[in-house]
Amino acid sequence: MNVHLFGAASSPGCANFGLKQIATNMADEISQDAAKFIQRDFYVDDGLKAVETEEEAIDLISKTKKICGHGGLHVHKVVSNSRKVLDSVPKEDRAKEVKELNLLLDHLPVEKALGVQWCVESDTFRFRVTFQDKPLTRRGVLSTVMSVYDPLGLLAPLLLPGKIILQDLCRTSAAWDDPLPDLLQDRWNKWKTDILQLERVSVDRCYKPEDFGEVKNVELHHFCDASNLGYGHCTYLRMINGRGKVHCTLVLGKSRVSPIKTVTVPRLELTAAVLSVKMSAFLQAELDLKIDREVFWTDSRVVLGYIKNETRRYHVFVANRVRQIRDESSPNQWRHVNTQDNPADAPSRGLTVDQLEASKWFMGPDFIWESEIPEETEEEATVIPKDPEVKSNTHASVKGVDEFELKRFDHLSSWYRAKRAVANCLRLKSYLQKCCQARGDGNDVKKVVMEPLTTEQLLHAEKEIIRLIQRRTFDEAKSSEISKPHNERERRRHYKETSRLYPLDPFIDDDDGILRVGGRLRRSDLSFESKHPVILPQTHLTISIVLQRHNEFWCRWKKEFLCQLQSRQKWTKPHRIMKIGDVVIIKDDNTPRNVWPLGRIVELYQSKDDYIRKVRVMVGDRKLDNVGKRSNPVTYLDRPIHKLVLLLPSEDQE
Repeated sequence: MNVHLFGAASSPGCANFGLKQIATNMADEISQDAAKFIQRDFYVDDGLKAVETEEEAIDLISKTKKICGHGGLHVHKVVSNSRKVLDSVPKEDRAKEVKELNLLLDHLPVEKALGVQWCVESDTFRFRVTFQDKPLTRRGVLSTVMSVYDPLGLLAPLLLPGKIILQDLCRTSAAWDDPLPDLLQDRWNKWKTDILQLERVSVDRCYKPEDFGEVKNVELHHFCDASNLGYGHCTYLRMINGRGKVHCTLVLGKSRVSPIKTVTVPRLELTAAVLSVKMSAFLQAELDLKIDREVFWTDSRVVLGYIKNETRRYHVFVANRVRQIRDESSPNQWRHVNTQDNPADAPSRGLTVDQLEASKWFMGPDFIWESEIPEETEEEATVIPKDPEVKSNTHASVKGVDEFELKRFDHLSSWYRAKRAVANCLRLKSYLQKCCQARGDGNDVKKVVMEPLTTEQLLHAEKEIIRLIQRRTFDEAKSSEISKPHNERERRRHYKETSRLYPLDPFIDDDDGILRVGGRLRRSDLSFESKHPVILPQTHLTISIVLQRHNEFWCRWKKEFLCQLQSRQKWTKPHRIMKIGDVVIIKDDNTPRNVWPLGRIVELYQSKDDYIRKVRVMVGDRKLDNVGKRSNPVTYLDRPIHKLVLLLPSEDQE
């Protein structure tokens, strides 16, 4: 593909990829330094680079033009603070302002570099703010504050008051086009008037003075601070040359307003500390310098205590931020600074232009200019007593319980749920026992698999619950002297006067340990469960057991027995047909238990083969008045005969 659309959403990405791909392809053939310049220091179509000597700059421009030329790109609009470098560039490739400039006599102009004014002659950054005429509304305030372009945060203390005004508008829930209140109008006009004084502020572009010499040691000193208005950060580059001379300069600044929701100052201070470690990671990636040392400064002893603590546990807010800080920095890198010496106080509270010029915002505090920075004392890293952010130590004592408490079943709504809950507990117990055994045998515990719930486990759980209920309710279930029915004489003699279950002739089944009913039925041909039913007390859970058993019986009676009373699957031989006047039971799957809807046939529907397959039934009504007559209107239903069971033929009613 040789052509891309102009102005599409993908256009900047495609252009950026193409430029960097050219540098990658030509790096080995032309120059690694020029390729690195294109890959790291180009911002869309603008490239910015600082080098040590004029010869390096001339060589870099030449090789960059060669690399881009292989991709059909023309490098032009070149500007430099060196007249020698400009003289090496053809006039047609120079910036517009320096094309016709007399490099020997004329002053170099002011250029815009990524939105910042660069005074090429003095090699300084300057700020010229021009506000467009915007309405005094929330929309106009936002547009004006965001129009001040400050990518390095050099003006962070000046921009904070404007951001605070915008936040105050948000706090009052003002609409986008509502006019500013009078009080905010006065503050807004003062801020706009003050910010226009920035024209007299300038910042050196180069981090070190021209005559500083070779740098032997490079340090980054990060300062952070917070107030109820906002929190801020600033980083200073501290350089030491071969003669031991120190020079410091501002590298990066940040200011942010405090959240609208009230947050304690220690939490804001901790948030500012997180901002410092984030800016540290950013600068390490962007600066082409070998950083020998990094120091983080805060005036909050509480924050220092949080970061350097090794024993206390914190609540979520503090714990998460302390983890972030310790991931990006070491606790021994954090030190305390007095509030009056903390330059980050400026971006956390805001300054006017006059205050900014009088402060040491661009230079840093005096103590980092000293040849040796004083060490901190041990008492600075402490956690205050009864700090609300520290989790309290809670001691819990566990009392052993030998028996399971029956009240735990109270929240279970059915017998099946109770069985399933106990079965899962027994399944977990079996799994843990297997894990312990595997660990004891030296095998891998991860290979032990928890088996799915089975019918056998549900049956085992049912017996466990019954045994537990019986042990808690009946003394007979605790005794080992109650045996099978063959010791009937001894059992009756022993329990005749003492046991309330004596009339039931109880015994404990040796197979499952369950207390059952004895008696003469043991000689019958019934099943063991029918001859010796389980003995249960009248409790919530046992009522659920009985009800479920009755429900199961009712469902099976309807599905398995009732349908056999009137079997009409095949018309292979003649049967008595339904007649008018027959009394029938109406089968219905939705009928409640023990409800037997009756009806009388009042009409027959004969099929083409002369068989009766459908009839009309007058439904009986159990509600009668005092004289035995219906109290509700008569209801008629059309039903197939396989949904009816003949109860009383019409001829037997005479």
